[in-house]
Amino acid sequence: MTTTDHDAHPLFPDEEFPLEALPYVPEDDHTGDGYDWVRNLPPGWTVVTSWGSEGWTLANPPYVYVAHCDTIGNVYGLAVYVEGDVTVNAYGSRALRDAHTDEFALNNWLWLENGPLEGLPPKDTPAASIPARFRGPYRPDRDPVALARQAVEDRTVRHGKHVANLLREHGYTDHADRVDREVSARNGHLSARQAVHFLAGGGV
Repeated sequence: MTTTDHDAHPLFPDEEFPLEALPYVPEDDHTGDGYDWVRNLPPGWTVVTSWGSEGWTLANPPYVYVAHCDTIGNVYGLAVYVEGDVTVNAYGSRALRDAHTDEFALNNWLWLENGPLEGLPPKDTPAASIPARFRGPYRPDRDPVALARQAVEDRTVRHGKHVANLLREHGYTDHADRVDREVSARNGHLSARQAVHFLAGGGV
């Protein structure tokens, strides 16, 4: 079953647009790593690191990232960062942009073997033929504070900087940036547990 994209371009919902249709376009960046590129994304862009019904890893942070730009003049952006090189495309609907992300996700999972363990179709399968459970943005059922708190309890993060990186990898860029600023304000002395307390206490 498909649903109407009410935010699509009224005349050209199924077409690719020139990049000039996007107000801000991410650029190549060979001066740092993927974390730096994500941190410096232009306004309106958001990194996407989970995809499909179970939130499988999208791309390969920090070497490969995907970012989306939504609903700016009925144009939707898709940017792919690969070790400093960036490819950007613009589309007339969110559905078309997400379909291209579906195809990227499939090929990336098959290449890196970091996605679903079984059931994936062959490489270069068109989006419409990819099973629904592997398609579309992941809708997490927990907020960024819960994500960070669980990581602290699991002892997979120990420092505030680790919390910021974790949040950024899951698409919570604003929260990650605020934790980074708090780390700097405390001259690097912010534990992961303190970062969670900061997030939960109105700091975000």
